[in-house]
Amino acid sequence: MKVLKSIDNYFGRHLGQVHHLSSLMYLTSDENFEIRQVAMEIIGKLADKNPSIVLPTMRQSFKNLLKELQSGVDPRLKEETVLTISVFLRAFPLHRIVPPFVRTMIRALPLDCDVRLTTASMEALGELCTVMRQNILSHVDELLPVIILNLQDRSSRKKQEIAVRTVHLDNL
Repeated sequence: MKVLKSIDNYFGRHLGQVHHLSSLMYLTSDENFEIRQVAMEIIGKLADKNPSIVLPTMRQSFKNLLKELQSGVDPRLKEETVLTISVFLRAFPLHRIVPPFVRTMIRALPLDCDVRLTTASMEALGELCTVMRQNILSHVDELLPVIILNLQDRSSRKKQEIAVRTVHLDNL
């Protein structure tokens, strides 16, 4: 884990090569959640260095994350999947992959579950709104009621904070 976290932009030129990327891609399937997240962050940064290799693989990875989210039953694993999606959405070079999957992602996000999972989903939704900017407006009718419901939920301050960030003017 420490080795992954110590990788910075200096190594980007080398890690963007095919044989190194395949090792990093393998880490996105690791059983350790933190390793998966750090690997996703690194690969997101490398997408500009070698997009012809990174983008198709990350597109498939994103599709797999959405499938896991749709078919998963364990709330902890679903939460990890949603958090991994958030990391994916924060990587600017990967933003061009997202538009075809917006509707699927909105429908797959568990926005009415336990507090932790709903909070993670609201965070991912906020990231999605940031990525899509004005293009998310066509989905406002299905998103706004969920966001308002979470804003009004007094059982979790964290849910309310995330809902406020999601509805921030830069997003919606």
